[in-house]
Amino acid sequence: MVSCVTQPDRPQGRKRVLSSTPIGNWAEENGLNIYKPMSINHPSFLEYLQSLSLDIILVFSFGQILSEQVLSIPRFGCVNIHTSLLPKYRGASPICAAIMAGDMYTGISIMQMEKGLDSGPVYHQFKLRIDDNIYAHELELQLANLAADKISNSIVKIATEKLKPVEQNTANVSFAKKIKKEDGSVIWSNDAEIIERQVRAYSNWPGAWFFLEMINSSRKKITVTAASVEEYDSNLNHPPGTIIQADKFGWKIACGKNALSINKLIPEGKREMTTDEYLRGNPITIERHI
Repeated sequence: MVSCVTQPDRPQGRKRVLSSTPIGNWAEENGLNIYKPMSINHPSFLEYLQSLSLDIILVFSFGQILSEQVLSIPRFGCVNIHTSLLPKYRGASPICAAIMAGDMYTGISIMQMEKGLDSGPVYHQFKLRIDDNIYAHELELQLANLAADKISNSIVKIATEKLKPVEQNTANVSFAKKIKKEDGSVIWSNDAEIIERQVRAYSNWPGAWFFLEMINSSRKKITVTAASVEEYDSNLNHPPGTIIQADKFGWKIACGKNALSINKLIPEGKREMTTDEYLRGNPITIERHI
């Protein structure tokens, strides 16, 4: 018997309509038994899981911590799909971390779960090249497709004991912390290359953003959704954060090294637009400091 456990329905969208998770919708459409406990570790749900004589619990993007009691229930344990090549980037945001670091490769790790944070031994790893200029939501989809393609074969091998997990090399451990809203704040003294990665790494949330002082002295939040790095002569002595161009040919801001060209953005309370669209309605003088 195959069953699906997912997060409870939650309000979504502007109208805050109570909606299931994507996996919940898929399970319902495909006639699977589906459960949505507030906590998978609640005694009543633990009792239910124990009654199922489970072989494997497969976990991906679940969002709840599994207790040691849950981990001990299945015959072959709990298996997690983690979106990094462990032991690199244990933790909550491995996709963002890989883009921010400028890594050439990432991948998925099919691992045995244990009490520690992504510290369990690994059954299988599959490598994926990170395309130049890829955004986090695009890389997330690529890794999801890779996992969907590989997981069935791995699960069969685990259940038939043809695949044994290998302990992680603890000397090479690194962590990817949970993303906070302030991580999206642009620091202009950083190299333009770092800020451009920030735009792509935080495309899901919180975005790469800064505040722009308007003519009426109000401050508006600008979220950059597409940007590029422009070579810039540091001998011109513009401090980081100085607007060095703002016209129909582009909006460029000096950084710690080189300049960032803003190509698309979301002004506070508005839709996404090109820089040219924005500047036509909001002219900006150069030599200003953000």
